[in-house]
Amino acid sequence: MNRLFMTLNLLFVVLLILALSESTCHSQTKKNESMASTNQELINRKAVVSGQFYPGSPAELSREMDKLFMGGSKDVSDQIIALIAPHAGYVFSGAVAAKSFMQIDRDKEFENIFLIGSSHHVSFDGASIYSRGNFETPLGVVPVNIELAEHLIDEFSCFSSRTDAHQYEHSLEVQLPFLQ
Repeated sequence: MNRLFMTLNLLFVVLLILALSESTCHSQTKKNESMASTNQELINRKAVVSGQFYPGSPAELSREMDKLFMGGSKDVSDQIIALIAPHAGYVFSGAVAAKSFMQIDRDKEFENIFLIGSSHHVSFDGASIYSRGNFETPLGVVPVNIELAEHLIDEFSCFSSRTDAHQYEHSLEVQLPFLQ
């Protein structure tokens, strides 16, 4: 994997989120609390393009998600291991993104979900993983697997943790409501 990132010299931001099951979220909360108690205060990444790329209020965003998901077929694949979805404003690409996410079996449990997106604001080699806290959208908190994120950063030189790469980036943020 390291060779791929270095050879292509691509700019990516990466987000490792836990499947949104109650038990997984609960165990991640304990890990996050443990981190906070070891002087590593969690800094959740706030939504920065809500109200611009997608609705900013929870009620409006829920209605938008319902509308987008009603517009596509439900050809779920139990073999899906990856999908590609656009990350523009929902008015431009929401229907296509919803169709992509509709391929995921909603009843299947995932230990981790890896989101990979381009960096539109910061240039750097490799990929930056947000490992300082969770992500937030108008629909709530999306837990980040901080332990796995830190492991990848420590073990593979192609990964780093650059807060500036995530600070204003929309490529991952606009994907999250589809998963929520």
